This record gives sequence, C-alpha cells and structure tokens, in this order.
Amino acid sequence: MASANGISNGRTEEPVFLIFGRNGWIGGLLGQYFKEAGAKYEYATARLEDRAAILADIERVKPTHVMNAAGMTGRPNVDWCETHKVETIRSNVIGCLNLADICLSKGIHMTYFGTG
Repeated sequence: MASANGISNGRTEEPVFLIFGRNGWIGGLLGQYFKEAGAKYEYATARLEDRAAILADIERVKPTHVMNAAGMTGRPNVDWCETHKVETIRSNVIGCLNLADICLSKGIHMTYFGTG
C-alpha cells in the first residue's frame, strides 16, 4: 500500500489519484487542486453500484490513491433521496462499500468525502 508520500514497499513511486464524483462540488474541487499541484490524476468513469466497472477503472488508471466524493444528493433537491431510498442506498452505502472493499483488496489508499 502506498503512503501519502508515494513510498510503497520500500520503493518510491509517483502518486496517481483516481477521483470518483467528477460532477459534484467536492470532486470538481479535487480535480482542480490536483491540476494546480501538477499531480497525476484521472476521473473515474464507473458508477459506484457497478463493481466490474470500478475494477476496470482501477486496472486502467492503476492509482496509488482513490478519492471518493461520489454519491446521490437528490435532484432537484435532497427530498428526492427520501422518495428514492433504494437508489440512494445502492449508491451512497453499497457503492461506497464496493469501492472501499476493492481498494482494500488491491492495497490502495482510499479517502472518502461525505457531506451528508
């Protein structure tokens, strides 16, 4: 597992960040931050409910760090989540656990950002 300074198993590697939540406020800020810092990063294309797609993103990007800022917030407002509980739980609970489980099995550091 890589640490924040990029040292993994006694060797130094450049940190590579994979961001989930491109269209959200926090995910957008993370991308902006990494771009300004000159860090190597990509946005994920997978939805958190799709374990195979998450694995494909991780195989494609080969990140040292995963940033999870994805989740249902409700449209047009948070009340949507109250009337769409199954979809919200699949994304915000099961999806986050999918990602955490995959990162654990691959030895990848994951940071979770949640605002709710």
